[in-house]
Amino acid sequence: MLIILDMANGDEFLSELQQIRNSDDHLIVITLLLDIGRNLLQDKTNLRNNTLPIEYVHETFQSYPGAIKCLIDMGFEKNDRNYVLNKSSSMDRIRHIVQLLENEENKQLKNEKNVESIISCEQRCDNTDPSPTTCTIPQHVISISDIMIPNQLRFIPFLSMLNRVQSYENPKLKQLIRAVVPHQELDQNIKLKLKQLSNEEKVSYDDLLLLELLQWFKYKFFKWFDQPKCNMCEKQMVYSASVEPTVAELKHDAHNVELYK
Repeated sequence: MLIILDMANGDEFLSELQQIRNSDDHLIVITLLLDIGRNLLQDKTNLRNNTLPIEYVHETFQSYPGAIKCLIDMGFEKNDRNYVLNKSSSMDRIRHIVQLLENEENKQLKNEKNVESIISCEQRCDNTDPSPTTCTIPQHVISISDIMIPNQLRFIPFLSMLNRVQSYENPKLKQLIRAVVPHQELDQNIKLKLKQLSNEEKVSYDDLLLLELLQWFKYKFFKWFDQPKCNMCEKQMVYSASVEPTVAELKHDAHNVELYK
């Protein structure tokens, strides 16, 4: 009886995913859901697998209700900060959903391959004198006029992620960052470590530079934030809720703001 319920729920979210018109978006959503499901099958006790930040879920799947239903069907539950997998969620249920998604992925990839074959065949065929020996693919399967060329720019909602990554290439931003990095200190540390290495150890200056930057950022520049203290009374505050960013916070690309009292 439980298996029947799982299949019913699976068919419900799957039918909504199949309504995504853009083939690129459809395939990307299926792929992301598959990654989440496969990670759970590999180790559902791992925090990185069983906890999804709420801003990630909303930004990635907000345009696709079927994807949210898929996560809920896997066993994810929404709280103030995250989508967290219920500890009692069934592995058989997750495995069944992954199988449904894999079937959907394979079906689309097969359809795209068939479309490419048909396009190639129609280009070779002589429409004025069709010959069975020239083209063996049934002409009634699809018409060239029905084929829609995918819009490569429509990776919504992934455009916001792309814009964020591209912003890191801003020359002014790079200049500000370089002004903060202690170049001389890092250079001295690297040269000292290079002298200590044996000739057999093939480690370059750039390799050590990356490690030094990580060490500096994590232990000197970056400060771990947990519970802030009140500016007035210096007492430890407690988390209250997640709120929408203010106009001033949005200017600095804030998405999810935590409110403490």
